[in-house]
Formats: sequence, structure tokens, C-alpha cells
Amino acid sequence: MSIMKVGIEVDKESELYKKAKELCDGIEVKFGKAFNIPFPMQDVTTACGSDKCNALRMSVDYRKGGHSFYDGHNYPSSYYLNITPVELTDLGYRCLMFGGGNCTIAECNRNTEKQRRLAVKSVQDELVEIVYKALAYYKIKF
Repeated sequence: MSIMKVGIEVDKESELYKKAKELCDGIEVKFGKAFNIPFPMQDVTTACGSDKCNALRMSVDYRKGGHSFYDGHNYPSSYYLNITPVELTDLGYRCLMFGGGNCTIAECNRNTEKQRRLAVKSVQDELVEIVYKALAYYKIKF
């Protein structure tokens, strides 16, 4: 199962893949707890503009389905992975408004402990590939 479907092929022999593997070493994905993937400060361009960033902030969460008054779409109930480029500071983090995105992990009718564990496990199992694709998507340089 590929969680992050952005049309980027994973090249396991590349330097970027090796760097993604290094960055993911020791990270434990937990439901509802954000974690950061740091990289050197640089301009990151998203669909909403460009800004200085030095990390990707990621979290696994649950979205109750229904109509979103924010963007006008109807969403199914699902677990999702949120990925947002941020600038880590001494006071916390600053994000580029509308700069991140969500990847659906699994659609489900209810938010249960068993389904949370499965969602977290699927992200943990694919974490290196997810980070690789996010770094490639945002054109992060090392």
C-alpha cells in the first residue's frame, strides 16, 4: 500500500533515499502526536507560495467525515497523514499557510483503538518512502 501518491518513484539507490532513511532512524510514529523531519534551512515552494523552512512536520490523525465548510468538499471518515513544511524556532514552529497536505491512510466508519494502531503501523512501515517522496516533492536539498 502506498500512502503518499504524488507520482514520485522511490529510487532506493539514490542519496536522497539514504538521507531519508537516516532522518527516519529512531522515529516512532504515534497517533495524534506530531513529529519533525529536519533539514537545512532553505526556500520551500508550495502551491501557495514560497517561504523559508527547515523541517517537515508530520502527524497521523482521524477526520470525521462530512462536508468541509473550509474547502467545500465532502470527505469520508478516514485516518490521514498530514505533512507540512515548517520553520522550527526556539519558540516552536511557524508554517507556510496552506503549505501542507493530507494523505488518506484508510477510510473507516469509526475511530477505534485497533484502527488507530493499524493506521500508525502502516505509516511506520512506509515512513522512509513517505519522507523520501515528501523531500523530493518539496525539492529539499542537503
